[in-house]
Amino acid sequence: MEYIADSNVVLGFIMDNYIITNNDKDRISSSELFAEFKDKDRGTKMTASKFKEDILNIGGITSKKISIVYFCGLRVRVNEDNNEINE
Repeated sequence: MEYIADSNVVLGFIMDNYIITNNDKDRISSSELFAEFKDKDRGTKMTASKFKEDILNIGGITSKKISIVYFCGLRVRVNEDNNEINE
């Protein structure tokens, strides 16, 4: 998992914090996801457009615009105590 985070910071972020479900009903606001990504200490300066490009290159993730843009096929990963990891 560490190799993934080092070679592709967006994929590493997704794998650490989310589950790729391939289900369009599982969706997260693109702006919220990018804000969370920027809040994590990844040591990278990434634009929103590059983030979107990288995330859409991950299999199972799509985007959909319904008044706001969502990334679909993602669900927050929960730990053993049934709490969201990214809280």
